[in-house]
Amino acid sequence: MRGDLFKFLLQGLGDLQLIDKLVDGLLVDPSFASRQRFQCFIRLRVIFAAQDGLDFAGAARYLIDQKYTSPATLAIIGGSNGGLLMGATLTQHPELFRAVVSHVGIYDMLRCELYPNGEFNVTEFGTVTDPEQFRAIYAYSPLHHVVDGTAYPAVMMFSGTNDPRVNPADSRKFTARLQAANASDHPILLRISGGGHGFGTSLSEGLAQTADQYAFLFWQLGMKVSVP
Repeated sequence: MRGDLFKFLLQGLGDLQLIDKLVDGLLVDPSFASRQRFQCFIRLRVIFAAQDGLDFAGAARYLIDQKYTSPATLAIIGGSNGGLLMGATLTQHPELFRAVVSHVGIYDMLRCELYPNGEFNVTEFGTVTDPEQFRAIYAYSPLHHVVDGTAYPAVMMFSGTNDPRVNPADSRKFTARLQAANASDHPILLRISGGGHGFGTSLSEGLAQTADQYAFLFWQLGMKVSVP
């Protein structure tokens, strides 16, 4: 049924953009923006259903199989819980994407409940103190599934030094681990700001981050800019 839904929604569309988020619930929520730009928000629940993240990879595979895009021209973007989805997806399916942009994500799922804000995440993610939940959490924890010698896509991660929700050390550890393990020539970058978890970011800094994000994607996807 999902394949039929994607086929119906994508039929006749021109410019295609896949934007990805991870939040509570399990649904595919399509919306259309100007200039026939398709935005597909894949929303997934984490506890014991983390591997439903495969639905996200399945959406990417469908777009590739139906010739809407290819691994060489497909990029994914996510932030916060969507950053966790970016980390899990790029470690489980690095061959599907050319570039990944991840904002303020959690990447060390085995330790996140020990962080100052971690206690509030237990009801959403589960706890490592329960053996069954530990196995479920470990199965997708991005930091613990980086494999030496893997050809990873280009990655740009964003982190805020004063993030009250996600420990900025996660982005630093994950970046360093990917850099050490990567067998491709694709860059793995970390952009650190003095901000937090998005809120409280100044207008100028927000614009600078957006500019850097799209400059990175244009660079990695080989897109050309036409100035009128």
